[in-house]
Parts: sequence; structure tokens; C-alpha cells
Amino acid sequence: MKDLKLHSFLLTAAIGLFLATGATAKEGHDVKYMASDNSPVIATLFKSKVAKTKGTIFLFHQASASGLAEFENISPKLTEQGFSTLVVDQRSGGERFGGINRTVGFHKDKKIGYCEAYPDLEGTLDFAIKNNLPRPYVALGSSYSAALVLQLAEKNSELIDGVVSFSPASGGAMAVCKGALFIEQLSVPARVYRPGKEMQIPSVQAQKVLFTDKNIDYVTVQSQSSIPDGVHGASMLDESRAKMSVEFVWKNLTEFLNNVVNNYSSETTMLNVDGWKLATKMSMPKKQGKLPAVLLLHSAAGNKNEYLNLAKELNDLGIASMRIDLRAHGESTNLGLFGKPYKEKRKYLTNTDKDIVAAIATLKMNKNIDANKIGVVGASYSGEFMAVAARNSEYQAAYVALSPGSFSDESISNLDKSGVPWLMVRAEEELPFFDPMFDSIKKNSKTAEIKIVSGKGHATNLMTKHDALSGDIANWLAEQLN
Repeated sequence: MKDLKLHSFLLTAAIGLFLATGATAKEGHDVKYMASDNSPVIATLFKSKVAKTKGTIFLFHQASASGLAEFENISPKLTEQGFSTLVVDQRSGGERFGGINRTVGFHKDKKIGYCEAYPDLEGTLDFAIKNNLPRPYVALGSSYSAALVLQLAEKNSELIDGVVSFSPASGGAMAVCKGALFIEQLSVPARVYRPGKEMQIPSVQAQKVLFTDKNIDYVTVQSQSSIPDGVHGASMLDESRAKMSVEFVWKNLTEFLNNVVNNYSSETTMLNVDGWKLATKMSMPKKQGKLPAVLLLHSAAGNKNEYLNLAKELNDLGIASMRIDLRAHGESTNLGLFGKPYKEKRKYLTNTDKDIVAAIATLKMNKNIDANKIGVVGASYSGEFMAVAARNSEYQAAYVALSPGSFSDESISNLDKSGVPWLMVRAEEELPFFDPMFDSIKKNSKTAEIKIVSGKGHATNLMTKHDALSGDIANWLAEQLN
């Protein structure tokens, strides 16, 4: 075998020739571009094997590795699904998995930390934009880069359309760039994967709590899912490293990627209410005739992407849905952004009921929607605002309230008077005031249904923590609307 260090030196010296002659790595094309700090990055672009490309996935490797080696058996499956892939060598890498990192050579006299590789990710996004690579863009990271992709998505929410994070590192070396620092305002669809063995680590357990509280899907891959508990990073997708079936992870990932594609392809429509420009997205089943529809209202400091899974469940049942960024949330921030410090910014939530009335009116004007079969789902603060909107306008066909913490006595007293079905959902372990509030619902309503799920959770992250809940809610709505 050739000496790997000599091979790496020769490859680095010959990069210009490779690029000039259009050399390929297997079926890919090697490209060179600049990171955001003007350092060179080498990657390989693999085009979709499907005529109509679904989008582009950026593949970032783990520590001491290279892109082509780590994703050797992963990138081809993604291109077969219809995605182009840009397989990147970051400056922090090496020869793990038997490959050669082509970017490390540009930094051979330096000791590169994991966080220092972040400019390579920004440069990758810039390269994709300048070269018109097909959107949506999904950033997929492994181990240390699994944390960096969260930072990339949080800082570039208008350009990154989805993020996948396999075993996001959070140790001492990641102190200033760990993923938990970049999820507060993360507004793009995101999914994290962890092998079961890593879930025994206290810092990982704490990370899961933080992530799920922000409605980020956190998938624990247990051995009963045919994956060994100890497989780290993107190796969960590679059967040659897992030594067992990886079907579960691929099926789960494919579902997420298709949701990202559908979310991106659906047109964003803006509603104007009180000077606010409110972003909405419709999901329409491929079904003839007038359809029932559901308006999906996010939680405080959340956004419309909290409902990607529920929108799909509804779509599969032949029910259309509208997801909306209510005023001061998501893409609807032209007059201000609701966030920390929450007390000072509560003013932005005033009159949110007007947003809901306007969204329902828009649904009713849609020629493909049955105006008499509209449901509404609210979460936390929006649960009360949907009740206010109904009292100030008119009640719709069905309502679901997820952890309606601010549900008022007036709203409770009107549950039965509304003449429509209500489903009230909460976690078993909630803030103390939930118990008397739900006791009041039981006392004052003979018709409202109450569903209590085990453990902790609040608002839309109840669906993140309980996989079956989205389907349960979709089925309940289907019964009421059909």
C-alpha cells in the first residue's frame, strides 16, 4: 500500500490538475472552493440519479475522517433517492475509514480544532448558491460536524431547508460550538439521531431534553431496531460498519427528507394583518373534490415547522392543512420578533386572534376547501388565542388544544356552548397550574375530550416525545371532519 502521507501530499499538489481536467471520484466531480475565512476546501459533487432532482444534501464527516470515506456507502443511496450530494472534506479530519482528507493538507502546519472547521460549512453553502445547485438544501453532519450543521442552519435559516445531525458532539472541545447553543432560534426542520449506548451518557441525556423542548426530533436508535447500540455518527446508515440491518434508520431518514422536500416545494403565501406579513404554507392531498382542512398554530417562540409530521399525517388521510407563522414568529417578523426576554416582548403577541381569523378566512376562500369542514389545532398560548378568535368570529368544525396553559375561564365556560368537539391534550407531568385548569375543564364541560400522555412535555413537543400522538390527533380530526 502506498504511504498515505505521501499520497495525501501528492493529491494536494495535484488538485489544480484534477479540477482543470474535470477528474471524478467514482461518479462524482471534484470541486475546490473557499471557506468563509478564505481557506481552500475540497469536496466531491455527485449528481442525482433521478431525472428530476429533489434537492442537494451537504455531507460533513466526523473527526479524523474524510467525506468520501465516511459517506462511501451513504451518498449513492441518497443520489438513488433523487438527491445530489456534496461530499465535503473539512479542515479538521484525517484518514479514519481508510480515506484521505484532501482539505487537511492546506492546514498541515496547524492544529485545527473542531469549532475552527465551521467556516468550511459556510463556504459549502456559498458554493452551492453560486453554482445554482438545486434546492432544497439539507445539511447532514456526523459527530462534531453534527453540531456545526445546527449552527449553520440557525444562522442561515432562509438558505438551509433542513438539518440532520448524527451523534452531535458536545464535549469540552465543542464548548463554544456545541449544538445546544444554536437551537433557540432554529426555524428549519431538524432531526437528531443517537445510538442507544450514547443515551447512557448524562450530557447526552441533558442534550435530548434541551432539543426536544425546542421541538427537534430526537431519534434514539436502539438495538431492537436492528442497530447495535454503539454505532456512532453517520455509521448508523452504513451496514458495513453497523454489521447489521440499517433499514430502520434509512426509512426514518427518508421520511424526514421527503418532508423537507414537500415543505420546500409548497408555496409560501403571505397574509397582511395589522401591518404584519404572516407566512403560511398549504399542504394539499392529491384528491379530487372539496377537502376538509386544518389550521395549525404553533407554540410561543416556535414556528410553523413544528407541524411537518402532523401535516403529513393529515395529508395521508385526505385532509389539507395550513401552517402559519403567527405574528413575531418564524418568517413573520417584519414588525418584531418574540423571544427572550419574553416578558419584555409579550407585547408582540397582542391581537394574535386576528391572525387566526384571517387565516381561516383565507382557507374558506380556497376553492378546493370545504368551508364547513375546518379544524384548528393550537399549542400553548395559541390555544387560548384560537378560542378568542372563535368567540370574536365563529366556531369551526373541531378544535385540538395542546397544553393550553393560558386557557381562560371564559374559554372553558364556552367549550360546550360552542357546539363543536374539543380535544384537550396535556402531559402527565406539567406545571402546577395545569391540574386545577384541567379539573375545571372536567367540571364545566360534558363534551370536551381530555387526553393525557405519560411523562413530561409541553405544546407541540408532546408530538416530538410521543411518536404516536401525531397520528392519534390526525385520526381524531378525520373523525370529526369527515
